[in-house]
Amino acid sequence: MTKPKNIARDLHQIPALQKVQVQDDVYLRLVQESDAKRTIEILEADPSIRDRVTVASKMLNEADVVNEIRRGQSKPDILRYTLVQQDNMVGWVNLWQDNGYMSGTPNPTVIGFGYFLDPSMRGRGLVTASIQALMQMAQTSMEITEFVAFCEDSNAPSVKILKKLGFNSTDDTFEEPRNGWVERMWVRPAQ
Repeated sequence: MTKPKNIARDLHQIPALQKVQVQDDVYLRLVQESDAKRTIEILEADPSIRDRVTVASKMLNEADVVNEIRRGQSKPDILRYTLVQQDNMVGWVNLWQDNGYMSGTPNPTVIGFGYFLDPSMRGRGLVTASIQALMQMAQTSMEITEFVAFCEDSNAPSVKILKKLGFNSTDDTFEEPRNGWVERMWVRPAQ
């Protein structure tokens, strides 16, 4: 008999989600304050990231990055990861539990994702593989009914990633209150 999975109350307390192996030389680890400088380098390499990713829009300098890292560490419903390839940080991937911010009604069995990547590393399948690995690990660790992501219709690279991962677009949109972006909700049932 398999042990029933619990609804996670604090994502930081799930051992399997602290570090996730993606490929032989690629893994996700929880973001650290020492990642601030590299994060700014990535955001400066493609300033448009700040125009599409809410957490990135708040990170204008290293102190802002450290503040966002600390904020994420204090919230039980979000894990912020650095995407690492060959011991080099190449991006961020966020996993979050639906706390009602985007949907209006909290649903702890719905897990969402966000991400950004160094522009020099795009097109290699790193984000796709990372989110796939996170979905698999999360499903083995806690009760999940659905995965979600929010993306602007004009963000073709992210739309492509979501389609590869088996997400489907919905008619639901969310206007991001800080920046006014309108993002479409994409969903994928848990398996």
